[in-house]
Amino acid sequence: MRTGGGVVAFREPGVDPGPGGVALGPVLASGLAVQLSSSRLLYIMGRDGVLPARIFGSLHRRTRTPVFCLLFTGAMCFLGLGPSLETATSFINFGAFLAFTAVNACVIVCFVRNRGTSGVKVLGYAVAPAFGACVTIYLLTQLSAMALTNGGCWLAIGFGCLLRLTRGFRRPTPEPGMSDGPAEAVGDRMEQAVVVLSGGEAIRARA
Repeated sequence: MRTGGGVVAFREPGVDPGPGGVALGPVLASGLAVQLSSSRLLYIMGRDGVLPARIFGSLHRRTRTPVFCLLFTGAMCFLGLGPSLETATSFINFGAFLAFTAVNACVIVCFVRNRGTSGVKVLGYAVAPAFGACVTIYLLTQLSAMALTNGGCWLAIGFGCLLRLTRGFRRPTPEPGMSDGPAEAVGDRMEQAVVVLSGGEAIRARA
């Protein structure tokens, strides 16, 4: 049975399934998308050294899939069954608002560094981002205390990992790339020589 754009998976005769029953189909589809995309993102971060490569950057020999990342993502989704929908939504909003605030701040920093460059306008690169940052910061203050506490804990853990990766900001931050293949294969491709034929002469160049 289809109601209001959602699929009702289970329904007893004479019982209204309510919003939860109607939303079951989209929730399952969304959960599957999160499971697949998040596990691949964790694999890329592990492959490129942002996360421990031996754990997150490995593929199953037969299926060539990031099995540990899939299991880890599934475990996180299972833990997410405990909190209420309101708490989970607030937790997600914490990350979204914080990310939008950081993006606006980065635009302002970019403006300050390149304010002498032609085409960099104050309205688009300073005023608008500052206004957007103020709005997102205000929305952050409207979240529940639990969401702020949980989000702050995750933020502290992430900052600790960043300190460890950069040795206290003494070396550059690892950046995940979008190249396909396991970590060792990517490294091999970066080191292998490419032969370019030009006028009958072979020229060796680094990829």
